[in-house]
Amino acid sequence: MIIAQEILSLLPFSINLVTFHHKGENENFAIRSSDNYFYVLKKYRQDRKQRLDIDAEINLCNFLRENGLKSPQYVPFQDGSFVIIKNNSKYTLQRMILGFMICNPDEKHFFEVGKTYRKLHELKLPLTIKQKLPQLDSNTLNQAWPSLTKSKNLTQTQIDQLEHYRHESLKHLNFESSHLVHFDLHDGNIIYTENGLCMLDWEESGIGNGIFDLAVTNTRLIKLEDSTSFREALLSGYGKIDSQQLKHATIFKFLYLASFVAMYEDVLIGGETLENLVNRYLGYFKKLDVID
Repeated sequence: MIIAQEILSLLPFSINLVTFHHKGENENFAIRSSDNYFYVLKKYRQDRKQRLDIDAEINLCNFLRENGLKSPQYVPFQDGSFVIIKNNSKYTLQRMILGFMICNPDEKHFFEVGKTYRKLHELKLPLTIKQKLPQLDSNTLNQAWPSLTKSKNLTQTQIDQLEHYRHESLKHLNFESSHLVHFDLHDGNIIYTENGLCMLDWEESGIGNGIFDLAVTNTRLIKLEDSTSFREALLSGYGKIDSQQLKHATIFKFLYLASFVAMYEDVLIGGETLENLVNRYLGYFKKLDVID
């Protein structure tokens, strides 16, 4: 991947090194300035609609840092703007977060995750921030959910099974809450630093039930052969929750991911087929044992 010189010329510092850093939903380029500071230049995908617009995400991250929660620090370009648009693509610049992701599960780390989630969900948001955040209610999430019936990569039996679980999880979930919810706290969006845990990529955040943040972490834990001690550490850090709601929210998050994957992919990262992924997820649902 190559970043255009036209974009690099808009940076507010001279450059020592540029490397391609990561491609997920968007493209990220790691940049080292001539005075050895590290930055991330983020190029947003043209065909992707994010739930929270970029300006609102920047304001939210500023608010989070002011209230003791580590989050990305955006840096203005030469002209003082935080977002530039070139060739129909949007770009932002952030200070790079130096730290590490969880590679080997550790009870201490999951305890810190739980504590951080609790602090996030207890934040009192000012009206100026809250007004810009979408409601993560059942209607909003249903509208964003791709129709599985249009997928060419699933059998009708698989579609029927997934739709059954979706209907049942939606029926039992409580969406009525006023927490600030990240909604996408997978491993790649949680960085451990010397000064605590940092949460990245707030573009899918909104107002809703904080159980969904715990559920994203639980989707990782349920894949482990023995995750009991890690889940106990997570909930010890977070505090009391409704365990049935966590199970339903975990199913919901698995289904949400599977629905998007099913629309676009046949063979997944690592060579796993979509059929195997769906069957694996159905096995997790049986393990959770809350829906017949």
